[in-house]
Amino acid sequence: MRTTVGQEMTVAEILAARARRTGKIQSILVLFRHRGYIYVEADRPDVIVELLRGVRHAKVRMPLIVDRREIENLLMECVERRKIAVGDLVEAVEGPLKGSLARVISVDYSREEATLTLLDSPASISVTYPLSQLRLVEEAKEEKEGGERA
Repeated sequence: MRTTVGQEMTVAEILAARARRTGKIQSILVLFRHRGYIYVEADRPDVIVELLRGVRHAKVRMPLIVDRREIENLLMECVERRKIAVGDLVEAVEGPLKGSLARVISVDYSREEATLTLLDSPASISVTYPLSQLRLVEEAKEEKEGGERA
C-alpha cells in the first residue's frame, strides 16, 4: 500500500483500529526509511483492500504480496546498523557523500545518526549522517587487538 509522505502513522493507526474490529489482520508494520509504504499482514489480499476502503491519504490498488524473508531482511538491517561504533571505518552508500570513506566520531542510536570525519577530504570535516546510509568497512583497531568495544 502506498500513502502520501508523512501520513504513514495516521493511516497505520486507522488501519489498526479497523483491524481490531474485524480481527482479520495479523500485523501492521511502518518502516520510516521506506517512506510512503505500510506493510500489512493478512491471510488474503482482498481483506486488505476491504480494510483500506474509505481511508483518506491511502492510494488503494491491489496490494503487492511481499515474501516473509524480504520483511525479515528489512528488520535485520536495523540490527546490523547497531554494529557501527566509535572508531569504525565506514562508507556512505547513499546520499551526497556516496562512496566516501569516513571514521566514526560518535553514534546516536536513538536518532539513528553517526558523526563522521571524512577521510577523502584534505581538511578535517565532520558531518552527521544517517546510520541507514552507512556500511561498515572496518571495525575499530581496539577490536582487532582484543580490546572490548563500548
